Amino acid sequence: LFGDDGVVLNHVPCHSIPQFISRFDVIISSGRGVMEACASGKPAICAGLGYAGVVTEDNVKDLLKRNLTGFGFDKEAVHLHHDIALAMSVDTCTWRNLAEKHFNMDMFVFSFVREAVRLRQLDHSYSFTVKL
Repeated sequence: LFGDDGVVLNHVPCHSIPQFISRFDVIISSGRGVMEACASGKPAICAGLGYAGVVTEDNVKDLLKRNLTGFGFDKEAVHLHHDIALAMSVDTCTWRNLAEKHFNMDMFVFSFVREAVRLRQLDHSYSFTVKL
């Protein structure tokens, strides 16, 4: 959203994302768009295969389980106006901190290794090697 206007896009080249996101007040997206918005300090509303509303510390782990698609969330998009106001009331640092905590490579590697260890405990024939 830009001011009172909404812009709908299907694709933004990777190298243009930071400059592009900086033009908007709120990003409504799914997947990587949510991650990029938060990393840029912009409010993110998750909408894709379903509507999950504002991405928060309270719902981000559940959203990540579904690849930030919004799938399986029971929220209705009729709440969008309220969610935009809510998202814009949160300061930039909160969005950046959310991204640093949940959307960084260390977190993904840790999650992968934790899952691999869990699988190994369930099935001793399962093996893995991590090279960093």
